[in-house]
Amino acid sequence: MEDITVGEAIEITSGNMKYQYRIVGIFSLCHFSYSSYALGLAFMLSSNRSNNNATKFFDLYDEREYLQKIIISCYFMAIPIGALLFSWISDKYGRKKILEFTIFIYTIGSAMATIATSVKMLAVASFIMGFFAQNGLSGTYVILTEISPVKSRVILSSILFSSWSSGLIYSSLLYYFNINWRLNLCFLTVVVMAFYFLMAFVYESPRCLLTKNDVKQVQSVFEKISKINGKENFDYTLIHYKPFIQRSYSYLKLISKTNIKKTIIASLLWFNMNLIYYAILFINVSIDDNQYFNGFIMGCVEIVSMIFTGFIGNKFNRRALLFFSALLARVALVMIFIWKMMYGNSFMLVLFFAFSKIGVTFEYYSITLSTVESFPTTYRAMAGGFFNFVGRCGGLASSNLVYFAEALGISSTLFTVVISSFSIIGIYFMKETRNSVLKEMSDGEKSQSDELIALNKEIS
Repeated sequence: MEDITVGEAIEITSGNMKYQYRIVGIFSLCHFSYSSYALGLAFMLSSNRSNNNATKFFDLYDEREYLQKIIISCYFMAIPIGALLFSWISDKYGRKKILEFTIFIYTIGSAMATIATSVKMLAVASFIMGFFAQNGLSGTYVILTEISPVKSRVILSSILFSSWSSGLIYSSLLYYFNINWRLNLCFLTVVVMAFYFLMAFVYESPRCLLTKNDVKQVQSVFEKISKINGKENFDYTLIHYKPFIQRSYSYLKLISKTNIKKTIIASLLWFNMNLIYYAILFINVSIDDNQYFNGFIMGCVEIVSMIFTGFIGNKFNRRALLFFSALLARVALVMIFIWKMMYGNSFMLVLFFAFSKIGVTFEYYSITLSTVESFPTTYRAMAGGFFNFVGRCGGLASSNLVYFAEALGISSTLFTVVISSFSIIGIYFMKETRNSVLKEMSDGEKSQSDELIALNKEIS
């Protein structure tokens, strides 16, 4: 039998990619359910007295309005903590089993929110959901990327990203038609339960299995995928490194000599991308007086952006796409400031706002894809968790920059654009990953493995 690498095995067994599209569909349920709750919180807890939402049920108006922010904060403050913990566990114990565990607990949290009888119960449920949410998002993306052929990463991941935006469209329509908030949460709980049971049709990442030296299981996974994708029997021997060097799982790997440059650049990009993303949320630009209609249109803009990315993503280098998207978002924000100052609210202002959303959507997608492609399997999930944490810090900094700029008497929009433009420096120094083959270990670890293999041969 011919010896091949795990990357070559993925290309050989891809065939009609029926398995890859199957898991995209399954993972999309996760992204849709999670985003519907996260992006719908502002609607569920709005101060609109005519809406049939949680604010009305718990009477969170006037002096009790601060409780709205507490519930929302419980969700979003829990996300970075859970991201750091479960990304580390995912690399150590395996992608699928940890993903299934976090989905199960998230489902319990969602059910708690559905039947919540008090503000305290809803706040606790929101914290549970936030704590276990990020692993569902980043974990599914890592598994998909690790099983995708090089040329298909863009189209597959763009479909998955679109499902996140569909959550905003769903939430906007739901609250526009004044559907009961408990009925909504009940439906989302059913969706995430369906996702949990459908995980039975998703195999563990073969790259992750290989790092655990489970070669037989890797072979079995490829045989199953090959049949699903309409290929012949998988009659190959996988090249692997045994003993595999990776035995310690630590975030310190990200600041090792071989990774410190990548980590600094990625941190800069993630921080500034979230800084600009939340800055767009603070800008008071409305397509219509109805906030639900605005949310619907913005969700559609994001989906169109992802569809467009799916078509052009492989035609440009990651760096070029990232530079263009970052530039577009920041130029559009500057134009919003200038146009609003000179002409006030108009259609052109809305058009610039749409361009800023397209730019930041491209930017988020490009950074996420490049991050997953840049780090080896042994700590790829940890890299995703750490940079999501950094990104959340950028989101928190965004609101503080608004207050800081107002205190100085300067435009918060321009101030944020200037600060976030430092990411363009990071783009210049980042490594191109467009046609890169994912690595199972760093070059230093591979060198150590090669030495051990050579030594074992000499002894035998």
